[in-house]
Amino acid sequence: MRSDKGKREIYAIWRELCDIAPMRCLLILTLFVLTSQNVSFAQTSRDHAVVLSVERVLNQFGITWPRDTLPTTYYIRVRSLVSQPWVEYDTLTYLSPNLYVIPPSLDHTEIEVEKRTTGADGKPISAFGYYLGHGTGDLSRWLRPGRVLLTIGSLAHDALRTEVDRWIDDTQREGWIVDVQHVPNELETNTKVVKGFIDDHFNNTTSGAPLTHVFLVGKVPYAYSGSFTTSGPIVQPDGHPEHGGAWSSDARYADVETSPGVPANEQWTDETVNITDAARANREQNKNRPADGKYDQSQIPTDVELCIGRVDMRNLPAFGTSADNSSRENELLKQYFDRVHAYRTKAMQYDTSARIDDNFGVFTSENDSVRLVEAFAAGAWRGFSPIVGSGRVFNGNFLDTIPTLLAYGCGGGGYEHCDGVANTVEFAATPIRSAFVWLFGSYFADVDSEDNLMRAALANDGNVLTCAWSGRPHWVLHPLGAMHTVGEVARASINNDGTYRSATIYSKTNGQSYDYAYGQRGIHINLLGDPTLRMPMPAMTGELNIAEIGDSTRMEWNGIYDALTFIIEAGQSLDKPMSIVGSKGTSKVTPRVSSTLVLPPGSRYVRVRPLFGTLDESSFTPIVGRGLIGFRDVTDVQNEGAARYAAQGTAHYIDGAIVIKGAACHPTSASMCDLLGREVCTLTFSCSGPDLRSYVPSNIPRGVYFIRNFEAVSGLFTPHLSFTICIQ
Repeated sequence: MRSDKGKREIYAIWRELCDIAPMRCLLILTLFVLTSQNVSFAQTSRDHAVVLSVERVLNQFGITWPRDTLPTTYYIRVRSLVSQPWVEYDTLTYLSPNLYVIPPSLDHTEIEVEKRTTGADGKPISAFGYYLGHGTGDLSRWLRPGRVLLTIGSLAHDALRTEVDRWIDDTQREGWIVDVQHVPNELETNTKVVKGFIDDHFNNTTSGAPLTHVFLVGKVPYAYSGSFTTSGPIVQPDGHPEHGGAWSSDARYADVETSPGVPANEQWTDETVNITDAARANREQNKNRPADGKYDQSQIPTDVELCIGRVDMRNLPAFGTSADNSSRENELLKQYFDRVHAYRTKAMQYDTSARIDDNFGVFTSENDSVRLVEAFAAGAWRGFSPIVGSGRVFNGNFLDTIPTLLAYGCGGGGYEHCDGVANTVEFAATPIRSAFVWLFGSYFADVDSEDNLMRAALANDGNVLTCAWSGRPHWVLHPLGAMHTVGEVARASINNDGTYRSATIYSKTNGQSYDYAYGQRGIHINLLGDPTLRMPMPAMTGELNIAEIGDSTRMEWNGIYDALTFIIEAGQSLDKPMSIVGSKGTSKVTPRVSSTLVLPPGSRYVRVRPLFGTLDESSFTPIVGRGLIGFRDVTDVQNEGAARYAAQGTAHYIDGAIVIKGAACHPTSASMCDLLGREVCTLTFSCSGPDLRSYVPSNIPRGVYFIRNFEAVSGLFTPHLSFTICIQ
């Protein structure tokens, strides 16, 4: 976790360049940008982004971008871990092809492409693009279960039992472990109690899987935080003096750990801020007093750990909701859950494209020392293109009828409108035909407001699944192309400390460019919608049929086109991680697939998930889709079988060797197979104290493997036994 030290350093650069208090020289121009509809379009937002596409080139991946007509230099930077800085990797000139082949060693790496060129006005431009690889052979992020906490108001849960149960089933089919926390009616305004609920679930490790995502539904109270003022160190994200004080912030719920060494006065506090006058806080919710339950911080004190999203249909009179009647709220919540189910089961289809409705263009201001450039829609251009391809991102009307996967709209705003895009009344009357949407304009980022435009997008009866405010800062969107959840990109966006660019400051004294930190790590960065959603995934249909045949279990299911194999998991409960017990490869089109296995005793649940991906000699890019779950009608585990299984021990990967613990020490051999059931090598086990040990050949790549086909020794191992090993 990081404190906001890096953010303070960015502001120090700004003070040095401008020789004035941070942000003050921009305030008047900022107010103009977010309220005016008459903006000069000297350049386009796309000019300030590198729109990357991903292509397949001779069994390798390549990134491509539009060819340049002006002298241009590209700087390629890489990093392999989130906590690592960018490392210079390559430099290209505009004479180079606009295709860069990614070496296999970088396929699991994040790549930054910076373009330095000169605009039509003769002034320098630095533009950025990002790409994140799926990971060569890395199945662990799919097979390692995540845990999501559904935190739901009691009234909504009572009214949506069917929809909630279906949502739990859908997420479990994708591999999630689900916790449910009800928020009683009497606690609908108590943020500290709700925060305590979330902390308790985070600290509870009995399920064996870490809590990563939180989904807030219905009457769950909004946390508020902030001391936004024009005279303070952090100006209002939309630049309006009267929209200061505290803003709604689910980031408070998402921060469940503190950083050692970070001073107490830099953690979440409710002690010092006192903003009560209408000139600085025009809504009661924005007023912030000491010890009033609203926090002081305008930026997150440390990185947030949880991926959090919210769906709330309160206080939307344009959609017929009212404070004294929850029935309309619940109807809108049901509509949303129906939409999510349709998306997950492929019943709702989208054109794999993205639409951008830019009513701001490029905003430039300068003085004798620096030039500042903000292009709010540039974040959408650079973020959407690695997901759908640069040729599939286009300018268009936000309310167009083409059902795009992604959409962005920006313009001068109010709580219930975005100029040039739409208003809440239009959202109530006209379906939005895009799934994942981002908006930007004044006021409506403060989502706990009447007829709020972004909450109205989710109440709309079209296709919207998530909505967020992107522009100050830009959201970090490219990991969606690597099948990260939308909750994960929300977390990356709020934790961004300048690793990913938003606006740019150009120094006239030293010729350097700097990231402009307006809005970065702000408490106002919220996700509306289900945080567990990903870009479209394959989905199995039908039922998983299970039949017990002697000591074996026969499973049968519908095939699915292009699946490389099916991963078979079993476990005693859906509330804990399941174990891989086998896999089943098929041809591309197989109407019915079956597998017969002897399952570990006590396995009451079986899950089958399809494994997709690009498989070749150099790389494997995996995607694991939504599967099927079956219940075994077994009353108990036979003692003999349990004793036999326990005697066979457990397998571990330790320091380059596979160690089977808890087994009687009799040398033996076994086959090591990949997930497609192909033998990779033969292992020879020898005694190591009470355990069996076999070293893995050095040429075996990291991944998930099965150890099976043991040589029978004194009846120690049964023929069906299969251990699962993850080699890191």
